[in-house]
Amino acid sequence: MKVAIFGPEGMLGRCLVSAFSGHEIVLYPRSRVDLTNPDLASIEPDADWVINAAAYTAVDRAESEPELAHQVNAVAPAWIGEAFPKSRIVHVSTDFVFDGQASAPYPEDAPTAPLGEYGRSKLAGEQALLSARPDAIIVRTAWLFGPAGACFPRSILRAWRVGKDLRVVADQKGTPSYAPDVATAIARLCLTTASGVFHAAGPEVMSWRDFAQEACVAWANRWDPTSEVHVAAIRTEDWPTPAQRPAFSALATEKFAEWIGPGWHRPIGECLQEFVEKVGPNP
Repeated sequence: MKVAIFGPEGMLGRCLVSAFSGHEIVLYPRSRVDLTNPDLASIEPDADWVINAAAYTAVDRAESEPELAHQVNAVAPAWIGEAFPKSRIVHVSTDFVFDGQASAPYPEDAPTAPLGEYGRSKLAGEQALLSARPDAIIVRTAWLFGPAGACFPRSILRAWRVGKDLRVVADQKGTPSYAPDVATAIARLCLTTASGVFHAAGPEVMSWRDFAQEACVAWANRWDPTSEVHVAAIRTEDWPTPAQRPAFSALATEKFAEWIGPGWHRPIGECLQEFVEKVGPNP
């Protein structure tokens, strides 16, 4: 199988390269394809599958750079779909397409209502791609973390390791998702005849505060068992940001499990143990 990957230098992209090991892989990093001004001459349009993990992910900065976010997240996915007319397409999207008013994990067919420019640009990208390529697969994930690249647990651990008091929002809840597991699941989905929207997220619903606490405990257990971990819980209003976040953006994943089987994502505790092992004592 020949697989083209956009965004291979990113956290999920690197895991996708590993997940498709053994297949012929063509990489499309930013240095090869500028998604703000894509050029057909830069591609080889003969892949079996194209995985788009490239995105504008600066949620707060998107509020002041909506045009750039729209170009990368909303316009480029449809261009990729049209540039590879004979390939199957997987496009990675986000829980930020929802408004956070739910009280149970969102299924794939739940109404969308993004709160900020980032979420609006990602939803527009989903819609544009499915309009151009109805056979495409949209994979929404949430609170992605992994050992390759910047992510929430790494930032928390770095702050904690230098002695900063940790104060983390406790009234926003979601489903933390481990990039290596999500990438492996996407690779498995590409062995099926699936199309449409899927949710690929971790199995546990928790707050950012609880996620931070679990990350620090996992690090301490591995690297310094004498450390005392305390993460203070604060409210969203105590940590104002330019972009409004959904208060509850957990994703239901039953549809995904129907296609590739249950248990595809390990428990978050197990993932964090692997994460702290890989990032080492100095994350």
